Amino acid sequence: MKSTLKIGLLVFLVIFLFSSIFLSSFAAGEVYTFKYSNQQNPQHPRTVSMLWFKDEIEKRSDGRIKAEIYDSGVLGKEKELFEMLLTGALQGYRGAFFEYLNPKFQLWMAPFMFHSYDEVMYFNHSDFAKQLCIDGSINGAYIPAIGFTGGRNMISKVKQIARPDDLVGLKMRSPGQAPIIKFYKQMGAHPMEMASSDTYMALKTGVIDGMCNDAAFLETNKTYEVAPYFTWINYMVGADPLMVNMEWYQSLPDDLKTIFNEVSVEAMQYSDEMVSGQSDEFCEKLVAVCASTVKVLEDPELVKAWSKAAEPLLQIYVDDGLFGMDDVKAVQSVLAEYRNK
Repeated sequence: MKSTLKIGLLVFLVIFLFSSIFLSSFAAGEVYTFKYSNQQNPQHPRTVSMLWFKDEIEKRSDGRIKAEIYDSGVLGKEKELFEMLLTGALQGYRGAFFEYLNPKFQLWMAPFMFHSYDEVMYFNHSDFAKQLCIDGSINGAYIPAIGFTGGRNMISKVKQIARPDDLVGLKMRSPGQAPIIKFYKQMGAHPMEMASSDTYMALKTGVIDGMCNDAAFLETNKTYEVAPYFTWINYMVGADPLMVNMEWYQSLPDDLKTIFNEVSVEAMQYSDEMVSGQSDEFCEKLVAVCASTVKVLEDPELVKAWSKAAEPLLQIYVDDGLFGMDDVKAVQSVLAEYRNK
């Protein structure tokens, strides 16, 4: 009887051991697919940095995370992509609507808040910016890292925009983000919400008179072909959080979470470096192909005029609940720390 029990126990232990080994091997061999999309074309820093992300995440995870990168809006417009992210149809997305995760991401869009790209990069690595990412990791999304979009410049189909009053009456494309809409209204323009993928044809057909975006977008999408008047102004940047489906992220084993977070931070750093290093290059390319250009930042009188016209916006943003004045002071404190170094 005792012999039978010993044999039974031995068989159980052997089965348990092999089952554990099998299940561990199965878990280690499971592949997690990271399906990502953005609206920008293959040459844009946002897409280039995510292609780098794909190579790195697949290499460092030994193929346990497989990344699929879809650019140029092939999976939908930005609102659709954001909704797909939250429902889990997408695992990753960069683009508009991040303010629905944390309205304070709109702090990046305060006109003339930042004086250089180095300042933005310093701010992105501050404890305050990191806390905003933590606070924004809600409603089905996780934000492992944040970058920034290049300074917004203007391009027009109908006339040169040199001073704030040149915007009066113009139909200007807006991505639907409150800071840009309110900026245009403050200047007397008519903001028209539209996906970035629709802007070329909208300019060509006269549905809109002009638009603003980072120089990389304006140049690589050849907007100058249908809108020959360029205004080099860099009046605001934008937050660029990497938004990840929370349920997918939580499904990763701990070791893959660590790898994913590390590669995410490095990818956003790479994106920021490209934006910082290439922005002026893209602007110079636009200067070369546009019929006329106004370089606002090289003219102190124009800088003063635009700054004065935009001055009421900070209080408007606060009054409308985009963020609080305490948040503004927190940003200014980080920037003062950088400027006094």
